[in-house]
Amino acid sequence: MDEVTTYEIIRQTIMATLIGSAPVLVVALGVGLVIAFFQALTQIQEMTLTFVPKIAAIFLTHALSLPYLFSTLLRLSDRVFDLIGSWCVCLALASAWVCHGVSDGCQRSDRFRHRC
Repeated sequence: MDEVTTYEIIRQTIMATLIGSAPVLVVALGVGLVIAFFQALTQIQEMTLTFVPKIAAIFLTHALSLPYLFSTLLRLSDRVFDLIGSWCVCLALASAWVCHGVSDGCQRSDRFRHRC
């Protein structure tokens, strides 16, 4: 694989991570702000008041967004496996390169990357 393909896989992975974690983070932020506002208005400084509703909201949001998370990760894995499938797998056996998937053989690049 070349650098552009590698950077594209990394970019897609980071975007999938951000998109997958966004619903839980947004709900945690919103619940935390509501509870902090409630505590400021009532001057109740109970430590468990911040954690219990936030954890419950995070678990509920995570349970509701699991299909969305699954579809995001499935799309990412399909893209990555398609990229892997478009390149052949070169194996170093003794001193010869064996290439699976392409009939013209493998070439060895300068940086020890094996490209078919």
